[in-house]
Amino acid sequence: MKQFNLCILFLATGLAHASFDEGYAAFKQANYTRAFRAWKAAADAGEVSAMYGLGVLYDNGLAVAKEHKQALHWYQKAALQGNAAAQFQLGKAYYSGHNVPQDFTEAAKWIKFSAEQGYGNAQYALGCLYYEGRGVSQNYKSALDWFRKAGKQKVTGAIINIGSMYARGIYVTKNPISAYAYFDLAVNNGDVQALVYRTEMQRLLGSWQLLDAQTLAASWAEDWFKFK
Repeated sequence: MKQFNLCILFLATGLAHASFDEGYAAFKQANYTRAFRAWKAAADAGEVSAMYGLGVLYDNGLAVAKEHKQALHWYQKAALQGNAAAQFQLGKAYYSGHNVPQDFTEAAKWIKFSAEQGYGNAQYALGCLYYEGRGVSQNYKSALDWFRKAGKQKVTGAIINIGSMYARGIYVTKNPISAYAYFDLAVNNGDVQALVYRTEMQRLLGSWQLLDAQTLAASWAEDWFKFK
């Protein structure tokens, strides 16, 4: 199974709001000092997304010294007010025990809050938690459900994990055609690792089965991602 990414994620695309557009524009231009000033003012005025933005700046050492405790402070403030990206970052902190006591139950709680708001990386992570039984009871059906939700948002790790479940027959009937199709989706979304898995599945398929798998992958790509 491909583990969910524990590295720092960058600014979510839905971060900008009218009250701190100046800071968001500065961030996109790599003017982090200006972004910090604008977001600090907005955060002090209660702008939740600006709080998350400050967390990103402190987490990555942009315009300020890299201070993970300060980043966590702003993530917590934003998470408590419902910011999905901040909830995910807080969940990751509890998962890894980074500046907080490691607590898988607490990690699962915050990651689930984020996932239920439709945050793709959190959906992927929650699927991993259900698969592993960390912070939640192990449940392969729930894992697969959350991987599908994340996969439809082009989270390639989730797509690979679905393929792995079909390749190994975990919860679902073992099916190399479906496994190949999922790995193919991940390859076409830019995941190099999935190419290795797709090749392994291809060796198990006859020519007609391979054609079926390729056709299946194309139909899913059109349905899931609206491209051919």
